[in-house]
Amino acid sequence: SISVMKVLSSLLIFATLLCYVSARALAPDMPMTRNVTAPMNTCGGNCPSNDCAGCPCGTSRNAVNIAQACAMFSGWNQACCQCIVSHESGGNANAANYNTNGSYDIGVWQVNSVNWRSCSGG
Repeated sequence: SISVMKVLSSLLIFATLLCYVSARALAPDMPMTRNVTAPMNTCGGNCPSNDCAGCPCGTSRNAVNIAQACAMFSGWNQACCQCIVSHESGGNANAANYNTNGSYDIGVWQVNSVNWRSCSGG
């Protein structure tokens, strides 16, 4: 339903922006695009694809309680929510994965950096 989509969108925006703002505060000059000459980098485990040119969410894991995070939202299947978060990030709010188009998937829900602007209203 539309309300479920609004809740999911809000959660995605919050998790992504939290990671992005934290990353920008810690490393404001860090590029958000991939440097093809950069060595393999796991960002302390936050980049399981092992190819992140930078660490947009830092190098420390930020574990969230998946069940508690999903329980903040009612009206949709909690088991489905927990399954998605478990598979996308393992509950690591600092998870980042580099994509071949130069974007990153960031946070618990792995929201693509290309969508940050459109999800936050521009």
